[in-house]
Amino acid sequence: MKQMIKLISVITLLATSICNAASPEEEAKFLASVRAAISDKNKEAYMALHCLDRVTDEQKASVARNAEFLFSKTFQVFEIRDVDPSRPKELTRDGVKYSPNLEATKMLYMEYTSELNTKAKIQKNIGEKDGKMMLVILVPKS
Repeated sequence: MKQMIKLISVITLLATSICNAASPEEEAKFLASVRAAISDKNKEAYMALHCLDRVTDEQKASVARNAEFLFSKTFQVFEIRDVDPSRPKELTRDGVKYSPNLEATKMLYMEYTSELNTKAKIQKNIGEKDGKMMLVILVPKS
């Protein structure tokens, strides 16, 4: 009986993720928007790619600083991948718990060559809001 309940739960989660999944065309369009914002060093466009629900002013400033870092890199790989199940879903910093402001449905994966001549990777979770793909931000739990 327990196995049947687990199976039904897995099927329900899978069906939910399939129904809410962006089409390959939507993924390609989102990826092109990310690439353009970074290659054009367009901070406003980069910020617009993020879900800013419940994001503090301090976090917005952090995303803007992150944009400057990304603008300084030359990426060899830009891909949308499945969410890495090993990535933490929440974190605690200075006693404050943070959770995603959107459920992650995909992951943005980018690679560049670091100053040490090694491959460096950046992974950012992607969620969907109102049928639009957006980068997820961890926000203080309320």
